[in-house]
Order: sequence, then structure tokens, then C-alpha cells
Amino acid sequence: MTEDPAPYGSLLYQADPEARWNRLLEAAECHNQSELAAFLGLRQFVVSDARRRGSIPSEWLLTLLRERWINPAWILTGAGARFLQTVPVAGGSLSWSGAGGMRA
Repeated sequence: MTEDPAPYGSLLYQADPEARWNRLLEAAECHNQSELAAFLGLRQFVVSDARRRGSIPSEWLLTLLRERWINPAWILTGAGARFLQTVPVAGGSLSWSGAGGMRA
């Protein structure tokens, strides 16, 4: 089988951790860790620890997707569109409900 099980895998590991962090701050419209912690509703040390480890928890990516329609792949890799858009489907369009999920 030649299919890559993680299509963004190779890009993710090549992406500069500092560049990922800068895209995260830009997407959240924050200038520093304290502002990001406030936006995410976390204590500052949680954000500081994640940055030190070079990780971005999936919950943060989902928050940015729900709140700002930010493409998680763009944050992680820098590839693709920064913003996701609604998608037309039969009988309407698919959009993100602020209450916590996709809806038609």
C-alpha cells in the first residue's frame, strides 16, 4: 500500500516549531503566552509548558477552528488556506455551530 496514513505527517515534522508557534499566536490574535492563555481559558504555565515541549494540543486547534474557522493544518504546517469556509451541501450548507459542532 502506497497511501500515506498521515498525509500531513511529513510536512508536520519538517515544519519549524517556532513557525508553528507564531502561526498559533497569529491565528488567536495574541502577542504572547499570557494573551494566548487568556484566549484559551488556561493558566499561563500550561501554555508555557506546551511551548517548551514544542507541542500544540489538539484541543487548542479545535478551539481555533470553532471560534475563528482557522485551518488546523495551516497552523501545523503552514500549508493550505488559513481559514476554512462553509461547504455547500444538498439542501443548504455545512457550517460550524457555535454550540459545539458541525451542522447542515
